Amino acid sequence: MPEKDKFSAKQRGIFKLKFLAKEILLFILTGIITFLVSSKYDILERFLRFSQKHESWELDEWLIVAMVWVVLLLVFLVRMNQKLKKQKEQLQKAWEEVAELREVIPICAYCKKIRTDKGYWERVEEYFSKHTHTKFTHGVCPTCKEKLLEEIKEIKKEIKKEKAL
Repeated sequence: MPEKDKFSAKQRGIFKLKFLAKEILLFILTGIITFLVSSKYDILERFLRFSQKHESWELDEWLIVAMVWVVLLLVFLVRMNQKLKKQKEQLQKAWEEVAELREVIPICAYCKKIRTDKGYWERVEEYFSKHTHTKFTHGVCPTCKEKLLEEIKEIKKEIKKEKAL
């Protein structure tokens, strides 16, 4: 059974919701802890007093620069996360195609058409073009060429016999 059938769409949706709930909970807990620590130690007030005491160090300006850097870092991380999600989707799709091709492929013994998952019969070229993004060219191998030439000679002989009658 291919990997793509391992979880239904509903199950994947539940997994995503659980993940999102964990992220939101982590975000809330981090906010609460930050609030408790900063209110207990008056971090901002201490920073302001220290900054006023050492005005020549331009600490308040450095704090603004640091905050801008944090915002830029967050934007960068969000963009990278989006790129990684897109790459993950592409890899998942590629893996599904590979997994599909590792299955037993039902093929007609006579005409060599392949039966799809939906029960339709497709030519080998069409099937593989859809599932592997390959293109086909056609030719005749030397063995088949000889057989075809013999068949053509026999057909010509039969035509000559019919004309002779």
